[in-house]
Amino acid sequence: MRKSTPLCVALAASAGLACSDFDRLQWKARLGGEDSQLELARRYGAGDGVERDEAEASRWYRRAAEGGHTGAMVVMGNRHRIGTGVERDATQAVAWYRRAADAGNPLGQVSLAAALLNGIGTQPNRAEAVALLQKAANQGNAEARRVLQQLAEPDVDPAERMARSRAAAEQGDARAQSALGTAYVLGQGVEKDPAEGIRWLEKAAAQDDPNGLAMLGYVYESGAGVAPDPVRAVGYYRRAADLGVPMAQHSLGVAYLEGKGVTADAAQAATWMRKAADSGLPAAQRVMAQLHREGRGVARDMGESTRWLSKAAAGGDAIAQYNLAYSYAEGLGVEKDVDKAFALYQQAAGQGHALAQVKLGVAFLVGAGTEPDPVRSYMWFELAREAGAPLPSEQVDQLRSTLDATQVAEADRLAGEWRARRGGAATGS
Repeated sequence: MRKSTPLCVALAASAGLACSDFDRLQWKARLGGEDSQLELARRYGAGDGVERDEAEASRWYRRAAEGGHTGAMVVMGNRHRIGTGVERDATQAVAWYRRAADAGNPLGQVSLAAALLNGIGTQPNRAEAVALLQKAANQGNAEARRVLQQLAEPDVDPAERMARSRAAAEQGDARAQSALGTAYVLGQGVEKDPAEGIRWLEKAAAQDDPNGLAMLGYVYESGAGVAPDPVRAVGYYRRAADLGVPMAQHSLGVAYLEGKGVTADAAQAATWMRKAADSGLPAAQRVMAQLHREGRGVARDMGESTRWLSKAAAGGDAIAQYNLAYSYAEGLGVEKDVDKAFALYQQAAGQGHALAQVKLGVAFLVGAGTEPDPVRSYMWFELAREAGAPLPSEQVDQLRSTLDATQVAEADRLAGEWRARRGGAATGS
């Protein structure tokens, strides 16, 4: 492992050069490059190409967080909570979680809710915690939904919880009707029965339950146990969107874009998508980037497009991370920056985005944004192949012919570790 070389970096900066890939990364991070700061933090934390230094990792995560990166805010909260590279300080942890939550980050909302529920680093506040969890759940966060269900029915085994949910639903509780209907539609905790699910969801919708309305929109859009009915789907999505459900606002925006169940109207699509994007929904932020890039329903504005795409990428949207990486790699609407492209490809590939895995394989092969590493290149190519992504066959074949059995085994080991962290094999893009 190597130590950082600040003198080398300083000389490189004055000469417009970099002494090495790592020094160039450090230089860009010091100049305020958010993606470079995050990648530098990751490398210090993992001991990747530099001596492991958790304090230095925390310093760079903090720089990114102070620059407005909500994911880095959550990381700083986690580090203060457990004392990794910084002083263990629950109050500081809560402060970082709150900044991320206020910016709409669902992980920040869930983390702050946990602190409020348990009175760690702050006074207990169940009402505020529930409100935060609902915001995160509306963005599709599964952990928030799970905790909300536990709060509604604590210390109850799944069968008993389902029985209680049914009892409450039969007594007319709209939230219970919505939850029970969703369980039947998706087969969660009960045998899948879309017809029974729709029956309960319609009862919830009759009481204007926002989640029940949104779920019925999904049922009729996707044809979950019924014939697809785009017009009916739009009707339910509109009612849920009017009640402020971000996923419904997004789905309604998509319907207007594609002309499904409603006359295509790019301006209406942009209006609804903007509402969902402003709430912090990464998928909607990604669509806003596309609309501004194409000038559909909004003014064509590459700066706005990049701003929205950056928000979606920071919020963890793998497609946005890939698209932003490609923009930096090719210099499309932004200054070309292979280091930023590499860091974003890493984020998307780590989530199972198959095309990003291909790009990462190429980056490690040719040394684009990183030092060449044939073993990691082969690892990412193999994961992308499993996901069904098209590979640069000539480059892959040439790489394979240069690796010995030990290197192939190491690549397989790394791929196995990645699958284990993901809980299974690679997924498609």
